[in-house]
Amino acid sequence: MHSRARFLARTGSERNAAVRRLAQATDNVASPRDVGGLLAAIVRGRAAPRTSCRTMLAIMRDQLDRRLACGFLRGPTSRARWGRSRGS
Repeated sequence: MHSRARFLARTGSERNAAVRRLAQATDNVASPRDVGGLLAAIVRGRAAPRTSCRTMLAIMRDQLDRRLACGFLRGPTSRARWGRSRGS
């Protein structure tokens, strides 16, 4: 029996337990400190060969530029409790 058929043959509670186990197994368990350590190692060229670290940094810089450029309108107006402010 294929894994999908076995999964569908289970009872509701068995299926829910299987989904929970899968979610726990694939959950991101890195802490903010872990991510910071990884980024610091990339910046210092210690996470991988230096050329790979430079490539990773270039990709992250490129992604950040594109997201910022496409995420904002030209001269948006924002409102807050204290009034209005013109964007740049």
